[in-house]
Amino acid sequence: MGGVDGAFDEAISSIESALKKARKAWDDIVDHVNWGLKFLPDGVADQVRKSTQKLGGEYHKADGWIFDLLLERGSPAALRAAAEQWNSKVLQVVSDNTKNLAFANMPSNGRWKGDAQIAYRSVVDNQNKALDDLKGILVELSSTLNAIADSVKDYWIEMAVAYLGLCGAMVVCALATIGIVTIPTAIATAIGAAALFWGAVTTASNVFTNSLDSNKAKLDGLTTQNNAEGTWPLPTAEFGDGSVLDEDKKSDWEPIA
Repeated sequence: MGGVDGAFDEAISSIESALKKARKAWDDIVDHVNWGLKFLPDGVADQVRKSTQKLGGEYHKADGWIFDLLLERGSPAALRAAAEQWNSKVLQVVSDNTKNLAFANMPSNGRWKGDAQIAYRSVVDNQNKALDDLKGILVELSSTLNAIADSVKDYWIEMAVAYLGLCGAMVVCALATIGIVTIPTAIATAIGAAALFWGAVTTASNVFTNSLDSNKAKLDGLTTQNNAEGTWPLPTAEFGDGSVLDEDKKSDWEPIA
Protein backbone atom coordinates (compact mmCIF):
# COMPACT_ATOMS: atom_id res chain seq x y z
CA MET A 1 0.00 0.00 0.00
CA GLY A 2 1.31 3.40 -0.86
CA GLY A 3 0.87 6.37 -3.08
CA VAL A 4 -1.28 9.38 -2.43
CA ASP A 5 -4.14 7.23 -1.13
CA GLY A 6 -2.10 4.73 0.84
CA ALA A 7 -3.60 6.04 4.08
CA PHE A 8 -7.09 5.28 2.74
CA ASP A 9 -6.12 1.68 1.91
CA GLU A 10 -4.53 1.27 5.33
CA ALA A 11 -7.63 2.66 7.05
CA ILE A 12 -9.91 0.20 5.27
CA SER A 13 -7.59 -2.71 6.01
CA SER A 14 -7.33 -1.77 9.69
CA ILE A 15 -11.11 -1.55 10.05
CA GLU A 16 -11.61 -4.94 8.40
CA SER A 17 -9.06 -6.44 10.77
CA ALA A 18 -10.63 -4.68 13.77
CA LEU A 19 -14.07 -6.05 12.88
CA LYS A 20 -12.78 -9.59 13.30
CA LYS A 21 -11.03 -8.78 16.59
CA ALA A 22 -14.07 -6.99 18.01
CA ARG A 23 -16.38 -9.88 17.10
CA LYS A 24 -14.11 -12.36 18.87
CA ALA A 25 -13.87 -10.01 21.85
CA TRP A 26 -17.67 -9.83 22.08
CA ASP A 27 -17.97 -13.63 22.04
CA ASP A 28 -15.36 -13.81 24.80
CA ILE A 29 -17.20 -11.16 26.84
CA VAL A 30 -20.43 -13.14 26.61
CA ASP A 31 -18.66 -16.34 27.67
CA HIS A 32 -16.86 -14.66 30.57
CA VAL A 33 -19.97 -12.85 31.83
CA ASN A 34 -22.12 -15.98 31.64
CA TRP A 35 -19.53 -17.86 33.67
CA GLY A 36 -19.05 -15.03 36.17
CA LEU A 37 -22.79 -14.53 36.80
CA LYS A 38 -22.87 -17.80 38.72
CA PHE A 39 -20.60 -16.33 41.36
CA LEU A 40 -22.12 -12.86 41.71
CA PRO A 41 -24.84 -11.83 44.17
CA ASP A 42 -28.29 -11.72 42.60
CA GLY A 43 -28.53 -7.93 42.66
CA VAL A 44 -25.11 -7.46 41.08
CA ALA A 45 -25.73 -10.27 38.59
CA ASP A 46 -28.97 -8.63 37.46
CA GLN A 47 -27.21 -5.32 36.94
CA VAL A 48 -24.42 -7.03 34.99
CA ARG A 49 -26.99 -8.73 32.73
CA LYS A 50 -28.61 -5.39 31.93
CA SER A 51 -25.32 -3.61 31.28
CA THR A 52 -24.10 -6.49 29.11
CA GLN A 53 -27.31 -6.33 27.06
CA LYS A 54 -26.77 -2.59 26.64
CA LEU A 55 -23.19 -3.13 25.54
CA GLY A 56 -24.35 -5.81 23.13
CA GLY A 57 -26.88 -3.47 21.58
CA GLU A 58 -24.32 -0.70 21.15
CA TYR A 59 -21.64 -3.04 19.85
CA HIS A 60 -23.87 -4.81 17.31
CA LYS A 61 -25.21 -1.47 16.11
CA ALA A 62 -21.65 -0.24 15.51
CA ASP A 63 -20.59 -3.52 13.91
CA GLY A 64 -23.51 -3.54 11.47
CA TRP A 65 -23.15 0.14 10.66
CA ILE A 66 -19.44 0.09 9.89
CA PHE A 67 -19.77 -3.17 7.94
CA ASP A 68 -22.52 -1.74 5.72
CA LEU A 69 -20.52 1.44 5.25
CA LEU A 70 -17.51 -0.55 4.06
CA LEU A 71 -19.61 -1.99 1.23
CA GLU A 72 -20.09 1.53 -0.17
CA ARG A 73 -16.82 3.09 0.89
CA GLY A 74 -16.10 4.90 -2.37
CA SER A 75 -12.72 5.15 -4.06
CA PRO A 76 -10.37 8.14 -3.91
CA ALA A 77 -8.24 6.44 -6.57
CA ALA A 78 -11.22 6.24 -8.97
CA LEU A 79 -11.97 9.93 -8.44
CA ARG A 80 -8.36 10.87 -9.09
CA ALA A 81 -8.31 8.65 -12.19
CA ALA A 82 -11.40 10.47 -13.48
CA ALA A 83 -9.70 13.80 -12.86
CA GLU A 84 -6.64 12.61 -14.73
CA GLN A 85 -8.78 11.46 -17.65
CA TRP A 86 -10.33 14.91 -17.89
CA ASN A 87 -6.83 16.37 -17.86
CA SER A 88 -5.25 14.08 -20.43
CA LYS A 89 -8.16 13.52 -22.81
CA VAL A 90 -9.98 16.85 -22.68
CA LEU A 91 -7.96 19.58 -20.98
CA GLN A 92 -4.81 18.83 -22.98
CA VAL A 93 -6.74 18.95 -26.26
CA VAL A 94 -8.44 22.21 -25.29
CA SER A 95 -5.11 23.71 -24.21
CA ASP A 96 -3.50 22.75 -27.53
CA ASN A 97 -6.38 24.21 -29.51
CA THR A 98 -6.32 27.38 -27.42
CA LYS A 99 -2.69 27.91 -28.40
CA ASN A 100 -3.30 27.05 -32.05
CA LEU A 101 -6.29 29.36 -32.28
CA ALA A 102 -4.49 32.36 -30.86
CA PHE A 103 -4.57 35.01 -33.59
CA ALA A 104 -0.80 35.39 -33.53
CA ASN A 105 -0.48 31.71 -34.49
CA MET A 106 -2.99 31.82 -37.37
CA PRO A 107 -1.51 31.31 -40.86
CA SER A 108 -3.32 34.44 -42.08
CA ASN A 109 -1.74 36.66 -39.45
CA GLY A 110 0.26 39.47 -41.06
CA ARG A 111 -0.98 38.71 -44.58
CA TRP A 112 -4.29 40.57 -44.71
CA LYS A 113 -5.79 43.85 -43.66
CA GLY A 114 -9.13 45.61 -44.16
CA ASP A 115 -12.61 45.46 -42.65
CA ALA A 116 -12.95 41.70 -43.13
CA GLN A 117 -9.63 41.04 -41.48
CA ILE A 118 -10.72 43.09 -38.47
CA ALA A 119 -14.04 41.25 -38.32
CA TYR A 120 -12.29 37.91 -38.76
CA ARG A 121 -9.95 38.65 -35.89
CA SER A 122 -12.91 39.37 -33.59
CA VAL A 123 -14.32 35.94 -34.45
CA VAL A 124 -11.00 34.23 -33.79
CA ASP A 125 -10.55 36.10 -30.51
CA ASN A 126 -14.06 35.11 -29.35
CA GLN A 127 -13.39 31.46 -30.18
CA ASN A 128 -10.07 31.61 -28.40
CA LYS A 129 -11.66 33.18 -25.31
CA ALA A 130 -14.33 30.47 -25.25
CA LEU A 131 -11.65 27.80 -25.33
CA ASP A 132 -9.70 29.57 -22.62
CA ASP A 133 -12.83 29.77 -20.45
CA LEU A 134 -13.43 26.06 -21.02
CA LYS A 135 -9.86 25.35 -20.01
CA GLY A 136 -10.48 27.14 -16.71
CA ILE A 137 -13.61 25.06 -16.12
CA LEU A 138 -11.72 21.84 -16.76
CA VAL A 139 -8.90 22.83 -14.39
CA GLU A 140 -11.47 23.55 -11.68
CA LEU A 141 -13.26 20.26 -12.41
CA SER A 142 -10.07 18.28 -11.95
CA SER A 143 -9.28 20.18 -8.75
CA THR A 144 -12.77 19.53 -7.35
CA LEU A 145 -12.64 15.80 -8.11
CA ASN A 146 -9.31 15.57 -6.29
CA ALA A 147 -10.76 17.54 -3.37
CA ILE A 148 -13.62 15.02 -3.11
CA ALA A 149 -11.06 12.20 -3.18
CA ASP A 150 -9.23 13.86 -0.28
CA SER A 151 -12.50 14.14 1.65
CA VAL A 152 -13.26 10.44 1.19
CA LYS A 153 -9.76 9.52 2.31
CA ASP A 154 -9.86 11.79 5.36
CA TYR A 155 -13.29 10.49 6.35
CA TRP A 156 -12.13 6.89 6.37
CA ILE A 157 -9.01 7.74 8.32
CA GLU A 158 -11.30 9.23 10.99
CA MET A 159 -13.53 6.15 10.85
CA ALA A 160 -10.51 3.91 11.33
CA VAL A 161 -9.37 5.86 14.39
CA ALA A 162 -12.90 5.75 15.84
CA TYR A 163 -13.50 2.05 15.26
CA LEU A 164 -10.04 1.00 16.38
CA GLY A 165 -10.77 2.81 19.64
CA LEU A 166 -13.97 0.82 20.09
CA CYS A 167 -12.26 -2.41 19.12
CA GLY A 168 -9.48 -1.80 21.63
CA ALA A 169 -12.02 -1.18 24.36
CA MET A 170 -13.82 -4.44 23.49
CA VAL A 171 -10.57 -6.41 23.63
CA VAL A 172 -9.65 -4.88 26.99
CA CYS A 173 -13.16 -5.59 28.26
CA ALA A 174 -12.89 -9.22 27.18
CA LEU A 175 -9.68 -9.58 29.16
CA ALA A 176 -11.06 -7.74 32.18
CA THR A 177 -14.22 -9.86 32.38
CA ILE A 178 -12.08 -12.91 33.10
CA GLY A 179 -11.90 -11.62 36.65
CA ILE A 180 -15.30 -11.70 38.32
CA VAL A 181 -14.91 -8.56 40.40
CA THR A 182 -13.82 -6.50 37.37
CA ILE A 183 -16.81 -7.42 35.19
CA PRO A 184 -19.07 -4.44 36.10
CA THR A 185 -16.35 -1.85 35.56
CA ALA A 186 -15.14 -3.48 32.34
CA ILE A 187 -18.66 -3.50 30.86
CA ALA A 188 -19.26 0.12 31.87
CA THR A 189 -15.95 1.20 30.30
CA ALA A 190 -16.81 -0.57 27.04
CA ILE A 191 -20.23 1.13 26.97
CA GLY A 192 -18.45 4.47 27.38
CA ALA A 193 -16.15 3.57 24.47
CA ALA A 194 -19.20 2.89 22.30
CA ALA A 195 -20.55 6.35 23.13
CA LEU A 196 -17.20 7.89 22.16
CA PHE A 197 -17.31 5.95 18.90
CA TRP A 198 -20.72 7.36 17.96
CA GLY A 199 -19.60 10.84 18.92
CA ALA A 200 -16.58 10.55 16.62
CA VAL A 201 -18.82 9.21 13.84
CA THR A 202 -21.14 12.19 14.16
CA THR A 203 -18.28 14.70 14.05
CA ALA A 204 -16.53 13.05 11.08
CA SER A 205 -19.80 12.61 9.19
CA ASN A 206 -20.71 16.28 9.62
CA VAL A 207 -17.30 17.37 8.32
CA PHE A 208 -17.57 14.95 5.40
CA THR A 209 -21.11 16.03 4.51
CA ASN A 210 -20.14 19.70 4.59
CA SER A 211 -17.18 18.99 2.33
CA LEU A 212 -19.33 17.07 -0.15
CA ASP A 213 -21.96 19.82 -0.16
CA SER A 214 -19.30 22.43 -0.82
CA ASN A 215 -17.73 20.47 -3.67
CA LYS A 216 -21.13 19.62 -5.14
CA ALA A 217 -21.89 23.34 -5.21
CA LYS A 218 -18.65 23.86 -7.13
CA LEU A 219 -19.57 21.16 -9.64
CA ASP A 220 -23.06 22.61 -10.04
CA GLY A 221 -21.49 26.01 -10.63
CA LEU A 222 -19.17 24.59 -13.29
CA THR A 223 -22.13 22.90 -14.98
CA THR A 224 -24.06 26.17 -15.02
CA GLN A 225 -21.03 28.04 -16.31
CA ASN A 226 -20.53 25.56 -19.13
CA ASN A 227 -24.21 25.04 -19.95
CA ALA A 228 -25.07 27.63 -22.58
CA GLU A 229 -27.72 25.44 -24.20
CA GLY A 230 -25.02 23.66 -26.15
CA THR A 231 -24.08 26.77 -28.11
CA TRP A 232 -20.66 28.10 -29.07
CA PRO A 233 -19.76 31.71 -29.97
CA LEU A 234 -20.96 32.31 -33.52
CA PRO A 235 -19.58 34.96 -35.91
CA THR A 236 -21.81 38.02 -36.11
CA ALA A 237 -19.60 40.23 -38.29
CA GLU A 238 -19.67 40.25 -42.10
CA PHE A 239 -16.34 39.40 -43.63
CA GLY A 240 -17.24 37.61 -46.83
CA ASP A 241 -16.57 40.28 -49.48
CA GLY A 242 -13.25 39.35 -50.99
CA SER A 243 -13.88 40.96 -54.38
CA VAL A 244 -11.56 43.60 -55.81
CA LEU A 245 -13.44 45.04 -58.79
CA ASP A 246 -17.11 45.07 -57.67
CA GLU A 247 -19.31 48.14 -57.53
CA ASP A 248 -18.00 49.41 -54.20
CA LYS A 249 -14.50 49.42 -55.71
CA LYS A 250 -13.17 48.09 -52.43
CA SER A 251 -12.46 44.64 -51.04
CA ASP A 252 -13.01 43.81 -47.38
CA TRP A 253 -9.90 41.66 -47.65
CA GLU A 254 -6.77 43.53 -48.61
CA PRO A 255 -3.46 41.67 -48.92
CA ILE A 256 -0.52 43.16 -47.13
CA ALA A 257 2.25 43.84 -49.57
